[in-house]
Amino acid sequence: MENNTNHTSQGNKNMSSQGNMHIQNDNTTSGKSGLSGMTNKLTDKLQQFGSSTAEKVGGLSTTQKVVGGSLLALGAGWVAMNSMNKQDKMRKNVRKRG
Repeated sequence: MENNTNHTSQGNKNMSSQGNMHIQNDNTTSGKSGLSGMTNKLTDKLQQFGSSTAEKVGGLSTTQKVVGGSLLALGAGWVAMNSMNKQDKMRKNVRKRG
């Protein structure tokens, strides 16, 4: 599960745990704009994060997945309800002032 990183003059080569090689070119003179290069780096990082997360979740038992999913759903619901309550309070305060 450990990424091996080799630094060369062409760029960075990252080996993932599946043996897939990701090559990142660090210089922007290869015809890509700075924004495009940053987007590609971000995409690569997100793919690496998603792969490692999927591997870790795959190693959990069914019970752990159910409990974790339930807690995640409850947390998301709590955040949504609190943000709605704050918006409602702000609207009421604006109406009182106006």
